[in-house]
Amino acid sequence: MKTLRVLYHLARADFLERTRRYSFLLALAAVVYFGYAINAGVFYLKLDEYRGELNAAWVGGLMAAEVIGMLSLFGFYLVKNAVERDAQTGVGEVIATTPLSAPAYLLGKWLSNLAVLSALAGLLGLAALVMQARQGGLAAPDLWALWSPLLLLAFPTMAFVAALAVLFEAVLWLRGGLGNAVFFFGWAFLLMGALFAPTPFLDWSGLQILYKSMGAAARAAYPDYKGGFDLTWQETPPGGLRTFLWTGVDWTPGLALGRVLWLGAAAGLAVAGGLFFDRFDPSRERPRRASGEGEGATPDEARRLRAPDFLLSWSARFSPGHSGFRSVWLAELRLMLKGQRWWWYAAALVWVGGGLFAPADQVRQRWLPMAWLWPLLLWSAMGCREARQRTDQLVFSSAHPLRRQLPAAYLAGLSVTVLLGGGAGLRLLLGGEWPALGAWAAGALFIPSLALALGAWSGGHKLFEVVYVLLWYLGPTHPKEMPELDFMGAADASVARGMPGVYLILALLLMGVALLGRRRQTWTA
Repeated sequence: MKTLRVLYHLARADFLERTRRYSFLLALAAVVYFGYAINAGVFYLKLDEYRGELNAAWVGGLMAAEVIGMLSLFGFYLVKNAVERDAQTGVGEVIATTPLSAPAYLLGKWLSNLAVLSALAGLLGLAALVMQARQGGLAAPDLWALWSPLLLLAFPTMAFVAALAVLFEAVLWLRGGLGNAVFFFGWAFLLMGALFAPTPFLDWSGLQILYKSMGAAARAAYPDYKGGFDLTWQETPPGGLRTFLWTGVDWTPGLALGRVLWLGAAAGLAVAGGLFFDRFDPSRERPRRASGEGEGATPDEARRLRAPDFLLSWSARFSPGHSGFRSVWLAELRLMLKGQRWWWYAAALVWVGGGLFAPADQVRQRWLPMAWLWPLLLWSAMGCREARQRTDQLVFSSAHPLRRQLPAAYLAGLSVTVLLGGGAGLRLLLGGEWPALGAWAAGALFIPSLALALGAWSGGHKLFEVVYVLLWYLGPTHPKEMPELDFMGAADASVARGMPGVYLILALLLMGVALLGRRRQTWTA
Protein backbone atom coordinates (compact mmCIF):
# COMPACT_ATOMS: atom_id res chain seq x y z
CA MET A 1 0.00 0.00 0.00
CA LYS A 2 2.85 2.38 0.75
CA THR A 3 4.30 1.89 -2.73
CA LEU A 4 0.92 2.52 -4.35
CA ARG A 5 0.56 5.73 -2.34
CA VAL A 6 4.01 6.89 -3.41
CA LEU A 7 3.22 6.13 -7.07
CA TYR A 8 -0.06 8.01 -6.83
CA HIS A 9 1.50 11.14 -5.36
CA LEU A 10 4.44 11.00 -7.78
CA ALA A 11 2.15 10.73 -10.80
CA ARG A 12 -0.29 13.31 -9.45
CA ALA A 13 2.39 15.90 -8.71
CA ASP A 14 3.98 15.40 -12.12
CA PHE A 15 0.63 15.63 -13.88
CA LEU A 16 -0.33 18.86 -12.10
CA GLU A 17 3.06 20.39 -12.91
CA ARG A 18 2.70 19.51 -16.60
CA THR A 19 -0.80 20.97 -16.89
CA ARG A 20 0.55 24.35 -15.81
CA ARG A 21 3.05 24.50 -18.64
CA TYR A 22 2.55 26.40 -21.90
CA SER A 23 3.29 23.27 -23.93
CA PHE A 24 0.23 21.57 -22.43
CA LEU A 25 -1.96 24.56 -23.25
CA LEU A 26 -0.70 24.51 -26.84
CA ALA A 27 -1.45 20.79 -27.04
CA LEU A 28 -4.96 21.44 -25.72
CA ALA A 29 -5.46 24.11 -28.38
CA ALA A 30 -4.25 21.72 -31.10
CA VAL A 31 -6.62 18.97 -29.93
CA VAL A 32 -9.53 21.42 -29.81
CA TYR A 33 -8.69 22.45 -33.38
CA PHE A 34 -8.61 18.82 -34.53
CA GLY A 35 -11.98 18.27 -32.88
CA TYR A 36 -13.34 21.29 -34.70
CA ALA A 37 -11.85 20.13 -38.02
CA ILE A 38 -13.55 16.76 -37.64
CA ASN A 39 -16.88 18.35 -36.75
CA ALA A 40 -16.57 20.70 -39.73
CA GLY A 41 -15.81 17.82 -42.09
CA VAL A 42 -12.37 19.17 -42.96
CA PHE A 43 -10.58 16.17 -41.46
CA TYR A 44 -12.23 12.81 -42.05
CA LEU A 45 -11.74 9.08 -42.45
CA LYS A 46 -12.44 7.47 -45.80
CA LEU A 47 -12.22 3.96 -47.21
CA ASP A 48 -11.39 4.55 -50.88
CA GLU A 49 -14.36 6.72 -51.92
CA TYR A 50 -16.65 5.64 -49.10
CA ARG A 51 -17.30 6.59 -45.50
CA GLY A 52 -19.64 5.41 -42.80
CA GLU A 53 -22.91 7.04 -41.88
CA LEU A 54 -22.43 9.57 -39.09
CA ASN A 55 -23.91 7.43 -36.33
CA ALA A 56 -22.43 7.07 -32.85
CA ALA A 57 -20.22 4.12 -33.84
CA TRP A 58 -18.67 5.89 -36.81
CA VAL A 59 -18.07 9.14 -34.91
CA GLY A 60 -16.43 7.24 -32.05
CA GLY A 61 -14.29 5.20 -34.45
CA LEU A 62 -13.26 8.38 -36.27
CA MET A 63 -12.13 10.02 -33.03
CA ALA A 64 -10.26 6.88 -31.96
CA ALA A 65 -8.51 6.74 -35.34
CA GLU A 66 -7.39 10.35 -34.92
CA VAL A 67 -6.03 9.67 -31.43
CA ILE A 68 -4.15 6.62 -32.69
CA GLY A 69 -2.94 8.18 -35.92
CA MET A 70 -2.07 11.68 -34.73
CA LEU A 71 -1.85 11.90 -30.94
CA SER A 72 0.34 8.78 -30.77
CA LEU A 73 3.00 10.77 -32.67
CA PHE A 74 2.75 14.25 -31.18
CA GLY A 75 1.87 12.95 -27.73
CA PHE A 76 5.20 11.14 -27.49
CA TYR A 77 7.13 14.37 -27.91
CA LEU A 78 4.79 16.16 -25.50
CA VAL A 79 5.43 13.76 -22.60
CA LYS A 80 9.04 12.80 -23.35
CA ASN A 81 10.50 15.23 -20.84
CA ALA A 82 9.40 13.93 -17.44
CA VAL A 83 12.78 12.50 -16.41
CA GLU A 84 14.73 15.25 -18.18
CA ARG A 85 12.84 17.92 -16.25
CA ASP A 86 13.68 16.29 -12.91
CA ALA A 87 17.34 16.22 -13.93
CA GLN A 88 17.36 19.89 -14.96
CA THR A 89 15.54 21.16 -11.88
CA GLY A 90 17.60 19.15 -9.40
CA VAL A 91 14.60 17.11 -8.26
CA GLY A 92 16.31 14.00 -9.57
CA GLU A 93 19.17 14.41 -7.10
CA VAL A 94 16.65 14.48 -4.27
CA ILE A 95 14.86 11.40 -5.61
CA ALA A 96 18.19 9.60 -5.89
CA THR A 97 18.65 9.92 -2.10
CA THR A 98 15.27 8.29 -1.37
CA PRO A 99 14.57 4.54 -1.21
CA LEU A 100 12.32 4.83 -4.29
CA SER A 101 13.57 2.26 -6.80
CA ALA A 102 14.24 3.07 -10.45
CA PRO A 103 11.39 0.81 -11.75
CA ALA A 104 8.91 2.39 -9.34
CA TYR A 105 10.03 5.90 -10.30
CA LEU A 106 9.63 5.15 -14.01
CA LEU A 107 6.25 3.54 -13.37
CA GLY A 108 5.11 6.77 -11.72
CA LYS A 109 6.31 8.76 -14.72
CA TRP A 110 4.43 6.37 -17.00
CA LEU A 111 1.22 6.96 -15.06
CA SER A 112 1.79 10.71 -15.36
CA ASN A 113 2.40 10.44 -19.10
CA LEU A 114 -0.72 8.34 -19.48
CA ALA A 115 -2.79 10.86 -17.51
CA VAL A 116 -1.66 13.71 -19.78
CA LEU A 117 -2.39 11.80 -22.98
CA SER A 118 -5.71 10.53 -21.62
CA ALA A 119 -6.77 14.11 -20.81
CA LEU A 120 -6.11 15.12 -24.41
CA ALA A 121 -7.92 12.06 -25.76
CA GLY A 122 -10.80 12.83 -23.42
CA LEU A 123 -11.26 16.18 -25.13
CA LEU A 124 -11.82 14.35 -28.40
CA GLY A 125 -14.33 12.16 -26.59
CA LEU A 126 -16.25 15.32 -25.71
CA ALA A 127 -15.88 16.51 -29.31
CA ALA A 128 -17.38 13.18 -30.42
CA LEU A 129 -20.33 13.80 -28.12
CA VAL A 130 -20.85 17.26 -29.61
CA MET A 131 -20.62 15.89 -33.14
CA GLN A 132 -23.12 13.13 -32.40
CA ALA A 133 -25.49 15.61 -30.75
CA ARG A 134 -25.39 17.72 -33.92
CA GLN A 135 -26.20 14.71 -36.05
CA GLY A 136 -28.78 13.08 -33.80
CA GLY A 137 -30.58 16.14 -32.47
CA LEU A 138 -32.29 15.61 -29.10
CA ALA A 139 -32.07 11.82 -29.22
CA ALA A 140 -29.96 10.25 -26.48
CA PRO A 141 -26.62 9.11 -27.98
CA ASP A 142 -25.39 5.55 -27.68
CA LEU A 143 -22.49 6.28 -25.33
CA TRP A 144 -21.03 2.78 -25.51
CA ALA A 145 -20.86 2.87 -29.31
CA LEU A 146 -19.50 6.43 -29.12
CA TRP A 147 -16.79 5.99 -26.51
CA SER A 148 -15.86 2.28 -26.61
CA PRO A 149 -13.36 2.83 -29.47
CA LEU A 150 -11.58 5.46 -27.38
CA LEU A 151 -11.61 3.25 -24.29
CA LEU A 152 -10.65 -0.09 -25.83
CA LEU A 153 -8.56 1.03 -28.79
CA ALA A 154 -7.07 4.46 -28.10
CA PHE A 155 -6.43 4.13 -24.36
CA PRO A 156 -4.08 1.09 -24.58
CA THR A 157 -2.32 2.82 -27.50
CA MET A 158 -1.73 5.94 -25.39
CA ALA A 159 -0.45 3.69 -22.59
CA PHE A 160 2.05 2.13 -24.97
CA VAL A 161 3.22 5.52 -26.27
CA ALA A 162 3.56 6.78 -22.68
CA ALA A 163 5.73 3.75 -21.88
CA LEU A 164 7.90 4.31 -24.96
CA ALA A 165 8.50 7.90 -23.83
CA VAL A 166 9.68 6.63 -20.43
CA LEU A 167 11.89 3.97 -22.02
CA PHE A 168 13.50 6.47 -24.38
CA GLU A 169 14.34 8.72 -21.43
CA ALA A 170 15.78 5.80 -19.48
CA VAL A 171 18.13 4.73 -22.31
CA LEU A 172 21.05 7.16 -22.47
CA TRP A 173 21.53 7.37 -26.23
CA LEU A 174 17.77 7.74 -26.88
CA ARG A 175 17.23 10.68 -24.53
CA GLY A 176 18.17 13.47 -26.91
CA GLY A 177 17.59 14.41 -30.51
CA LEU A 178 18.66 11.05 -31.88
CA GLY A 179 15.87 9.38 -29.94
CA ASN A 180 13.36 11.90 -31.29
CA ALA A 181 14.34 11.06 -34.87
CA VAL A 182 14.41 7.31 -34.16
CA PHE A 183 10.88 7.43 -32.79
CA PHE A 184 9.49 9.33 -35.77
CA PHE A 185 10.68 6.80 -38.32
CA GLY A 186 10.03 3.88 -35.97
CA TRP A 187 6.48 5.15 -35.38
CA ALA A 188 5.73 5.16 -39.11
CA PHE A 189 7.12 1.63 -39.45
CA LEU A 190 5.24 0.30 -36.41
CA LEU A 191 1.98 1.89 -37.50
CA MET A 192 2.15 0.29 -40.93
CA GLY A 193 3.16 -3.00 -39.36
CA ALA A 194 0.18 -2.85 -37.01
CA LEU A 195 -2.26 -2.58 -39.92
CA PHE A 196 -0.91 -5.75 -41.51
CA ALA A 197 -0.04 -7.77 -38.39
CA PRO A 198 -0.97 -11.47 -38.79
CA THR A 199 -3.18 -11.31 -35.69
CA PRO A 200 -4.89 -8.50 -33.75
CA PHE A 201 -2.89 -9.55 -30.67
CA LEU A 202 0.22 -8.09 -32.36
CA ASP A 203 -1.53 -4.84 -33.23
CA TRP A 204 -0.33 -2.35 -30.60
CA SER A 205 -2.35 0.50 -32.12
CA GLY A 206 -5.78 -1.06 -32.56
CA LEU A 207 -6.01 0.32 -36.10
CA GLN A 208 -6.21 -3.18 -37.60
CA ILE A 209 -9.36 -3.84 -35.59
CA LEU A 210 -10.97 -0.68 -36.96
CA TYR A 211 -9.69 -1.34 -40.47
CA LYS A 212 -11.04 -4.88 -40.69
CA SER A 213 -14.37 -4.06 -39.07
CA MET A 214 -15.03 -0.95 -41.19
CA GLY A 215 -13.66 -2.63 -44.30
CA ALA A 216 -16.01 -5.58 -43.92
CA ALA A 217 -19.00 -3.23 -43.69
CA ALA A 218 -17.81 -1.24 -46.72
CA ARG A 219 -17.28 -4.38 -48.79
CA ALA A 220 -20.71 -5.68 -47.86
CA ALA A 221 -22.28 -2.49 -49.19
CA TYR A 222 -19.89 -1.94 -52.11
CA PRO A 223 -18.23 -5.11 -53.46
CA ASP A 224 -15.83 -2.95 -55.53
CA TYR A 225 -14.17 -1.60 -52.36
CA LYS A 226 -10.39 -2.08 -52.81
CA GLY A 227 -9.16 -1.87 -49.22
CA GLY A 228 -8.29 1.81 -48.71
CA PHE A 229 -8.17 3.31 -45.22
CA ASP A 230 -7.07 6.90 -44.94
CA LEU A 231 -7.26 9.82 -42.49
CA THR A 232 -7.13 12.83 -44.76
CA TRP A 233 -7.30 16.61 -45.00
CA GLN A 234 -8.21 16.53 -48.67
CA GLU A 235 -11.28 18.27 -49.97
CA THR A 236 -14.33 16.06 -50.36
CA PRO A 237 -14.57 14.98 -54.03
CA PRO A 238 -17.39 16.43 -56.16
CA GLY A 239 -20.62 14.69 -55.29
CA GLY A 240 -19.28 13.67 -51.87
CA LEU A 241 -18.37 10.22 -50.57
CA ARG A 242 -20.79 7.33 -50.79
CA THR A 243 -21.86 6.08 -47.36
CA PHE A 244 -22.41 2.71 -45.75
CA LEU A 245 -23.69 1.58 -42.36
CA TRP A 246 -21.14 0.60 -39.73
CA THR A 247 -22.49 -0.32 -36.30
CA GLY A 248 -19.16 -0.60 -34.52
CA VAL A 249 -16.58 -3.24 -33.63
CA ASP A 250 -17.96 -6.63 -32.62
CA TRP A 251 -16.13 -6.88 -29.32
CA THR A 252 -15.45 -10.56 -28.71
CA PRO A 253 -13.72 -11.61 -25.47
CA GLY A 254 -10.56 -12.32 -27.48
CA LEU A 255 -10.39 -8.81 -28.95
CA ALA A 256 -11.02 -7.17 -25.59
CA LEU A 257 -8.40 -9.39 -23.92
CA GLY A 258 -5.84 -8.41 -26.56
CA ARG A 259 -6.29 -4.73 -25.77
CA VAL A 260 -5.99 -5.38 -22.02
CA LEU A 261 -2.77 -7.32 -22.65
CA TRP A 262 -1.31 -4.33 -24.49
CA LEU A 263 -2.14 -2.18 -21.47
CA GLY A 264 -0.19 -4.60 -19.27
CA ALA A 265 2.66 -4.73 -21.79
CA ALA A 266 2.91 -0.94 -21.63
CA ALA A 267 3.29 -1.03 -17.84
CA GLY A 268 5.92 -3.76 -18.17
CA LEU A 269 7.82 -1.74 -20.76
CA ALA A 270 7.96 1.25 -18.43
CA VAL A 271 9.24 -0.92 -15.57
CA ALA A 272 11.81 -2.54 -17.89
CA GLY A 273 13.31 0.91 -18.40
CA GLY A 274 14.75 0.56 -14.90
CA LEU A 275 17.35 -1.82 -16.37
CA PHE A 276 18.87 1.09 -18.29
CA PHE A 277 18.06 4.06 -16.06
CA ASP A 278 21.08 5.64 -14.34
CA ARG A 279 18.90 7.03 -11.51
CA PHE A 280 20.52 10.45 -11.86
CA ASP A 281 23.98 9.09 -11.14
CA PRO A 282 26.41 11.29 -13.15
CA SER A 283 29.16 8.69 -12.90
CA ARG A 284 27.14 6.38 -15.17
CA GLU A 285 26.78 8.97 -17.91
CA ARG A 286 29.06 9.15 -20.93
CA PRO A 287 30.05 12.34 -22.70
CA ARG A 288 27.38 13.48 -25.13
CA ARG A 289 28.51 13.22 -28.69
CA ALA A 290 25.49 13.10 -30.93
CA SER A 291 24.24 16.52 -29.88
CA GLY A 292 27.61 18.14 -30.19
CA GLU A 293 27.89 18.71 -26.45
CA GLY A 294 30.82 17.59 -24.39
CA GLU A 295 30.07 19.14 -21.01
CA GLY A 296 31.38 17.23 -18.07
CA ALA A 297 34.11 15.53 -20.08
CA THR A 298 37.59 14.97 -18.76
CA PRO A 299 40.54 16.58 -20.61
CA ASP A 300 41.23 13.31 -22.44
CA GLU A 301 37.58 12.96 -23.40
CA ALA A 302 37.45 16.58 -24.49
CA ARG A 303 40.34 15.92 -26.86
CA ARG A 304 38.43 13.01 -28.37
CA LEU A 305 35.34 15.16 -28.70
CA ARG A 306 37.07 18.03 -30.45
CA ALA A 307 36.38 19.07 -34.02
CA PRO A 308 38.85 18.13 -36.76
CA ASP A 309 42.35 19.51 -36.26
CA PHE A 310 42.25 21.59 -39.45
CA LEU A 311 39.17 23.45 -38.19
CA LEU A 312 40.70 24.02 -34.76
CA SER A 313 43.91 25.40 -36.22
CA TRP A 314 41.94 27.55 -38.66
CA SER A 315 39.75 29.11 -35.97
CA ALA A 316 42.65 29.45 -33.54
CA ARG A 317 44.19 32.12 -35.79
CA PHE A 318 41.29 34.41 -34.93
CA SER A 319 40.91 33.78 -31.19
CA PRO A 320 41.24 34.88 -28.48
CA GLY A 321 43.06 37.96 -29.63
CA HIS A 322 40.58 38.73 -32.40
CA SER A 323 36.99 39.44 -31.46
CA GLY A 324 35.59 40.36 -34.87
CA PHE A 325 32.59 38.81 -36.56
CA ARG A 326 34.70 36.21 -38.38
CA SER A 327 36.09 34.99 -35.08
CA VAL A 328 32.61 34.64 -33.56
CA TRP A 329 31.32 32.87 -36.65
CA LEU A 330 34.17 30.34 -36.59
CA ALA A 331 33.66 29.80 -32.88
CA GLU A 332 29.96 29.08 -33.48
CA LEU A 333 30.84 26.71 -36.33
CA ARG A 334 33.34 24.95 -34.11
CA LEU A 335 30.70 24.50 -31.40
CA MET A 336 28.25 23.07 -33.91
CA LEU A 337 30.72 20.47 -35.17
CA LYS A 338 32.18 19.61 -31.79
CA GLY A 339 31.68 16.00 -30.84
CA GLN A 340 31.03 14.57 -34.30
CA ARG A 341 32.91 11.36 -34.95
CA TRP A 342 34.75 10.34 -38.11
CA TRP A 343 31.78 8.33 -39.41
CA TRP A 344 29.60 11.45 -39.30
CA TYR A 345 32.00 13.23 -41.65
CA ALA A 346 32.28 10.10 -43.84
CA ALA A 347 28.50 9.98 -44.25
CA ALA A 348 28.43 13.71 -44.96
CA LEU A 349 30.93 13.17 -47.79
CA VAL A 350 28.70 10.43 -49.19
CA TRP A 351 25.71 12.81 -49.31
CA VAL A 352 27.81 15.53 -50.92
CA GLY A 353 29.30 13.13 -53.47
CA GLY A 354 25.92 11.61 -54.25
CA GLY A 355 24.47 15.03 -54.96
CA LEU A 356 27.37 15.77 -57.28
CA PHE A 357 27.65 12.52 -59.21
CA ALA A 358 24.25 10.76 -58.99
CA PRO A 359 21.89 10.67 -61.99
CA ALA A 360 20.23 14.02 -62.54
CA ASP A 361 16.71 12.80 -61.77
CA GLN A 362 17.83 11.54 -58.33
CA VAL A 363 19.74 14.58 -57.08
CA ARG A 364 16.81 16.72 -55.93
CA GLN A 365 14.44 13.95 -54.84
CA ARG A 366 16.83 11.58 -53.07
CA TRP A 367 20.29 12.92 -52.35
CA LEU A 368 19.47 16.49 -51.36
CA PRO A 369 16.72 15.50 -48.85
CA MET A 370 19.08 13.01 -47.20
CA ALA A 371 21.92 15.53 -47.13
CA TRP A 372 19.65 18.06 -45.41
CA LEU A 373 18.43 15.59 -42.83
CA TRP A 374 21.87 14.46 -41.68
CA PRO A 375 22.79 17.64 -39.72
CA LEU A 376 19.46 17.63 -37.84
CA LEU A 377 21.06 17.44 -34.40
CA LEU A 378 23.51 20.21 -35.26
CA TRP A 379 20.77 22.61 -36.31
CA SER A 380 18.57 21.75 -33.31
CA ALA A 381 21.14 23.25 -30.91
CA MET A 382 20.87 26.66 -32.58
CA GLY A 383 19.25 29.33 -30.46
CA CYS A 384 19.09 27.18 -27.33
CA ARG A 385 22.67 26.04 -26.79
CA GLU A 386 23.37 28.87 -24.37
CA ALA A 387 20.36 28.04 -22.19
CA ARG A 388 21.07 24.30 -22.21
CA GLN A 389 24.74 24.79 -21.38
CA ARG A 390 23.89 27.47 -18.77
CA THR A 391 26.23 29.93 -20.43
CA ASP A 392 23.46 32.37 -21.33
CA GLN A 393 24.42 34.96 -18.71
CA LEU A 394 28.00 34.92 -19.93
CA VAL A 395 27.17 35.00 -23.67
CA PHE A 396 24.37 37.55 -23.47
CA SER A 397 26.40 39.93 -21.32
CA SER A 398 29.20 40.04 -23.93
CA ALA A 399 29.50 42.76 -26.53
CA HIS A 400 26.77 42.88 -29.19
CA PRO A 401 24.87 39.62 -28.51
CA LEU A 402 22.21 40.65 -31.04
CA ARG A 403 24.31 42.31 -33.75
CA ARG A 404 27.23 39.88 -33.65
CA GLN A 405 26.56 36.59 -31.88
CA LEU A 406 23.10 35.91 -33.32
CA PRO A 407 24.07 36.52 -36.99
CA ALA A 408 27.23 34.49 -36.42
CA ALA A 409 25.16 31.58 -35.10
CA TYR A 410 22.89 31.81 -38.14
CA LEU A 411 25.86 31.95 -40.51
CA ALA A 412 27.36 28.87 -38.85
CA GLY A 413 24.11 26.99 -39.42
CA LEU A 414 23.96 28.27 -42.99
CA SER A 415 27.56 27.13 -43.55
CA VAL A 416 26.68 23.58 -42.50
CA THR A 417 23.59 23.65 -44.72
CA VAL A 418 25.52 24.86 -47.75
CA LEU A 419 28.36 22.40 -47.21
CA LEU A 420 26.07 19.36 -46.88
CA GLY A 421 23.94 20.41 -49.83
CA GLY A 422 26.92 21.70 -51.80
CA GLY A 423 27.13 18.68 -54.09
CA ALA A 424 23.53 19.04 -55.24
CA GLY A 425 23.86 22.83 -55.47
CA LEU A 426 26.99 22.61 -57.64
CA ARG A 427 25.29 20.02 -59.84
CA LEU A 428 22.32 22.35 -60.40
CA LEU A 429 24.68 25.25 -61.10
CA LEU A 430 26.72 23.34 -63.67
CA GLY A 431 23.54 22.08 -65.32
CA GLY A 432 22.10 25.57 -65.61
CA GLU A 433 18.94 24.58 -63.71
CA TRP A 434 18.33 28.09 -62.42
CA PRO A 435 14.79 27.70 -61.00
CA ALA A 436 15.85 24.58 -59.11
CA LEU A 437 19.02 26.34 -57.92
CA GLY A 438 16.89 29.21 -56.63
CA ALA A 439 14.77 26.69 -54.70
CA TRP A 440 17.97 25.15 -53.29
CA ALA A 441 19.16 28.60 -52.13
CA ALA A 442 15.79 29.37 -50.52
CA GLY A 443 15.88 26.04 -48.67
CA ALA A 444 19.43 26.65 -47.50
CA LEU A 445 18.39 30.01 -46.03
CA PHE A 446 15.15 28.67 -44.56
CA ILE A 447 16.50 25.73 -42.54
CA PRO A 448 18.89 27.59 -40.17
CA SER A 449 16.40 30.44 -39.72
CA LEU A 450 13.74 27.94 -38.65
CA ALA A 451 16.17 26.28 -36.24
CA LEU A 452 17.29 29.58 -34.75
CA ALA A 453 13.76 30.91 -34.29
CA LEU A 454 12.34 27.75 -32.71
CA GLY A 455 15.40 27.29 -30.51
CA ALA A 456 15.34 30.90 -29.30
CA TRP A 457 11.67 30.80 -28.35
CA SER A 458 11.36 27.25 -27.01
CA GLY A 459 14.70 27.18 -25.19
CA GLY A 460 15.20 23.56 -26.23
CA HIS A 461 16.02 21.34 -29.17
CA LYS A 462 12.92 19.16 -29.31
CA LEU A 463 10.53 21.57 -31.03
CA PHE A 464 12.76 22.06 -34.07
CA GLU A 465 13.52 18.34 -34.34
CA VAL A 466 9.84 17.44 -34.38
CA VAL A 467 8.75 20.27 -36.70
CA TYR A 468 11.62 19.82 -39.14
CA VAL A 469 11.38 16.02 -39.42
CA LEU A 470 7.64 16.27 -39.99
CA LEU A 471 8.09 19.05 -42.54
CA TRP A 472 10.89 17.10 -44.25
CA TYR A 473 8.79 13.95 -44.41
CA LEU A 474 5.63 15.60 -45.74
CA GLY A 475 7.36 18.00 -48.14
CA PRO A 476 10.62 17.03 -49.89
CA THR A 477 10.02 13.27 -49.63
CA HIS A 478 6.41 13.58 -50.87
CA PRO A 479 6.61 16.65 -53.14
CA LYS A 480 3.85 15.54 -55.50
CA GLU A 481 1.31 15.04 -52.70
CA MET A 482 2.16 18.20 -50.73
CA PRO A 483 4.18 20.60 -52.93
CA GLU A 484 3.37 23.48 -50.56
CA LEU A 485 5.68 21.92 -47.95
CA ASP A 486 8.54 21.22 -50.37
CA PHE A 487 10.95 23.82 -48.98
CA MET A 488 13.98 22.62 -50.97
CA GLY A 489 12.46 22.32 -54.45
CA ALA A 490 12.60 18.54 -54.74
CA ALA A 491 9.95 18.57 -57.49
CA ASP A 492 9.20 20.87 -60.41
CA ALA A 493 5.60 21.28 -59.19
CA SER A 494 6.63 23.16 -56.06
CA VAL A 495 9.06 25.34 -58.05
CA ALA A 496 6.36 26.16 -60.59
CA ARG A 497 4.03 27.22 -57.79
CA GLY A 498 6.56 29.79 -56.60
CA MET A 499 7.25 28.02 -53.30
CA PRO A 500 10.97 29.05 -53.29
CA GLY A 501 9.87 32.69 -53.04
CA VAL A 502 7.51 31.82 -50.20
CA TYR A 503 10.24 30.07 -48.22
CA LEU A 504 12.66 32.90 -48.88
CA ILE A 505 10.17 35.31 -47.31
CA LEU A 506 9.60 32.85 -44.46
CA ALA A 507 13.35 32.70 -43.86
CA LEU A 508 13.49 36.48 -43.47
CA LEU A 509 10.44 36.51 -41.19
CA LEU A 510 11.90 33.73 -39.06
CA MET A 511 15.11 35.68 -38.65
CA GLY A 512 13.02 38.53 -37.25
CA VAL A 513 11.28 36.06 -34.94
CA ALA A 514 14.68 34.74 -33.83
CA LEU A 515 15.85 38.28 -33.13
CA LEU A 516 12.82 38.92 -30.92
CA GLY A 517 13.38 35.59 -29.16
CA ARG A 518 17.03 36.37 -28.53
CA ARG A 519 16.12 39.84 -27.23
CA ARG A 520 13.74 38.13 -24.82
CA GLN A 521 16.50 35.75 -23.77
CA THR A 522 18.90 38.61 -23.04
CA TRP A 523 16.29 40.29 -20.82
CA THR A 524 15.59 37.15 -18.78
CA ALA A 525 19.18 35.83 -18.57
